[in-house]
Amino acid sequence: MKKFLIAVLILTFICLFVASCTGYNISLLDDDDSYDDPDVPPPVEDPPYTLSVVDPGTLDLGENIDEPAPPPVKGEDTKYYALNKPGFYEAGTTVDAINGLTGEVIRSFHLGFDSQTMTGMRDEFALVFLDRNGSHDDINMAQLDDRILGPLVELPTNVREEGKVHYARNADTMITASEYEVYFTDLYSATVGTTWVLEEEDFEHCWLDATSDPNPYGDPTIYLLDAMGRAIHEYDTATRHLSPTPVVSGLTDSSVLGIDYEGNLYTGSDSPVLAIISAVDRIPMYMSIPEIHRTIAIEPASENSVYLLYSTSDASKGGTVLERVWSDGTREEIFNILNAPWVDFIPM
Repeated sequence: MKKFLIAVLILTFICLFVASCTGYNISLLDDDDSYDDPDVPPPVEDPPYTLSVVDPGTLDLGENIDEPAPPPVKGEDTKYYALNKPGFYEAGTTVDAINGLTGEVIRSFHLGFDSQTMTGMRDEFALVFLDRNGSHDDINMAQLDDRILGPLVELPTNVREEGKVHYARNADTMITASEYEVYFTDLYSATVGTTWVLEEEDFEHCWLDATSDPNPYGDPTIYLLDAMGRAIHEYDTATRHLSPTPVVSGLTDSSVLGIDYEGNLYTGSDSPVLAIISAVDRIPMYMSIPEIHRTIAIEPASENSVYLLYSTSDASKGGTVLERVWSDGTREEIFNILNAPWVDFIPM
């Protein structure tokens, strides 16, 4: 028995010696204790949950928190600009900035020259006007703080009375459709300012208007309205190539061409008929708007709608209506006013 106790003591001493060498701690465990690993930090107990009520007006959100602005009143987020008939108020042409809700003129500025067509350079926040000065034609740019910067482009010959100017955003090209000629001016490349002409030798086409994709970084294709052929052709400014076969044909009489952000095309004229051409199949759909005497302008409004500005009579002081027209034919009137001698229109 004595030998057995001595053996137990020796074995216990050996176990204690080994534990001290390896860093283990040996302790007696109570019923509610558990093993604690010295290499793992002890758990942090959650503080007791309390519910409090705070006045939202006293909250400080910090300088880096952007609160969303309240939605704008319908029409206030869009600014319209209209070009007045030359000489209607005074010599030369004036441009009206228009209230998007009521159609009332907010302010006007005088160009100092005659113009019946304009386009917009959204990235420059500028309007561009065709200046027919008699000996040749200039395209002048006006910043929207009334400053005239120009001539931006000087065309090599006179543009016909029906000519219209259009800025193709994705081709960075200024286009002037002038019946039997179309002028293209490159505003981007190393040869900036270079103008070339698509000229009709056999008078098979009559180019009255042009449009292009309004989306930034969109398709650079130019669409040209051929009134004589009642068709729409595509033009590639990179290759300077006109599609021999029209992308749309069989149109009714058309003198104004427009496009929405999905690529649907629209045409109007001096008649109540409006053509809507789907971007999917390019088949025209016709709708009648009896109030139309003359379509003035068709400009992009959204993915599948355009702004349609038209006059309701041939009188200079007759009614002028701005509508929003969707690609399915849905219509919404924005304003209808009198005494508006507008000959062109741009939303900015």
